[in-house]
Amino acid sequence: INAEYGECATPAMSSIRERTGAGRSPARRKKLSTPAQLDEAFNNYNKAKQTEGTDQEKTSKQKMKGIMKDVSTYGPMVLLAGFTLLVVLLTLGQGFMGDEGPEDDNYYNVLGIKRMATPSEIAVARDRLLELESDEEKRSEIDDAFNTLSNPRSRRTYDRSTPATRDDLYYKAITPLTSENYPTEVLNNQSAWLVEIHAGAARPPRVTTIHNTPPNWARLMTKAAKILKGYSRLGRINVDDQPQLAEELGLVGPKGPKFKFPMIGVIYNGKIVAYKGEPRILKICDFLGDQIQSSNVDLVTYTTFADWRKSDDRIKVLLFRKTFTRMVMVYRDAAEQFEHIMKFGEVDVRSRGAVNLWRRFNLRRLPLVAVLREDDQQPGVLGGSFDQRMLVNFLASNRLPLFPRVSSENFEEVCINGGKRYCAILAADPRYITYRKINTTLEVFGRAGKMFEGNTDLTDQIEFAWADKVSDYLNTTEQWRSLYSVFGSDDAEPVSYTHLRAHETPEHLVCRLLLEKKKKKQE
Repeated sequence: INAEYGECATPAMSSIRERTGAGRSPARRKKLSTPAQLDEAFNNYNKAKQTEGTDQEKTSKQKMKGIMKDVSTYGPMVLLAGFTLLVVLLTLGQGFMGDEGPEDDNYYNVLGIKRMATPSEIAVARDRLLELESDEEKRSEIDDAFNTLSNPRSRRTYDRSTPATRDDLYYKAITPLTSENYPTEVLNNQSAWLVEIHAGAARPPRVTTIHNTPPNWARLMTKAAKILKGYSRLGRINVDDQPQLAEELGLVGPKGPKFKFPMIGVIYNGKIVAYKGEPRILKICDFLGDQIQSSNVDLVTYTTFADWRKSDDRIKVLLFRKTFTRMVMVYRDAAEQFEHIMKFGEVDVRSRGAVNLWRRFNLRRLPLVAVLREDDQQPGVLGGSFDQRMLVNFLASNRLPLFPRVSSENFEEVCINGGKRYCAILAADPRYITYRKINTTLEVFGRAGKMFEGNTDLTDQIEFAWADKVSDYLNTTEQWRSLYSVFGSDDAEPVSYTHLRAHETPEHLVCRLLLEKKKKKQE
């Protein structure tokens, strides 16, 4: 073999011997006497190695598939568990690794007072802290803070060197209530007061976390007052600086404070109600609205609507709302003005079944005021944002439904497919004109309609109706838009409508129309 293949075949020969039995006893060994037998042995060896490599490759692919299947099955669960563990660790670690409070850098925080604190509040905070503090170093800090802030000149210098934060500036619009100004500011004022009640010395913790930091009530109160736009006033009461006022309002008792400070409450008609809800702006607005109940507005639900509507003969007006905003107060003010001719109700669409009542009248916006009709036809509606003048004009123009109201829902039924040939429509926009002009126009329009009562032929041909432009913002169908153009024509000019000429009364208009009609018939 060595003579035939040389030295390069020596390593391969040893492997062949092991597999073919070379080196064993002569009785067992397969004899390789020719080069062809040797080549065959080489080929068998290579096939065996390739088969072994293929088996190893298949085994590795199967393992990889199993790993990928396990990742797809258990991977999301492992990631979710890891994320949950990370959140728990961060939450727990925040209590031990929180940010240090700014007590050493801010004299106001040393005394635990507001940046807009009065001189009396500064003195009360200092006396209160010295009674509780025994550490000489901290007592020295309290004295330094008091000496700086009690002097107006040094306080101004200190305020210029340490600018106020945005949270501190919210207290500039909040009035401190005392025993001296409480009777004039609160008792003699019909507005509702949203007040923050706090202690005389409430120092922030040295380690601040989301669990021990109270909400910034001044910011929440300011945002809520901005939504109500002038229908509430903001104040604060320091129970340590004003113990007599706090006792009068029932905030403190013989054993100490009755509530956990700081907190907010509503003072209305001399009574205070504490807020115990979440520190959210809309929640505070709803709480304030619940305390300002109007005697002229009834709370209506889906179950009480039928009885409320049959209670008396006045015109029924409903306000559909979701949250308490300034427009609710505008509506309540208008209820006091029209209570002798209208009965006002208020529906919170979040109550049970209220949405069905809202959809019953085909209403589409919130907040929305609806003047109901006795025949259950399309009510007069005023939706979106409205002010006092707009609402008064709308209610005044809808208080006398002398004519059927035309809208996109019934326009085709009344004016196109109705039994009468003509449809005389008075279109008014009660949002921007005074209700006196609307009432005068309605009166003239009614007198014009009565002129045809003597002529039965004309009475049977003309349908008098009226429509307010508010429907443009709720109904945008082709039937309603046809009021401003020729019905069924896109390119025609609105020449088919007749308007009042200069210095012409509706009576003259009617006579002119009759003469023109007679002239056309003669032609």
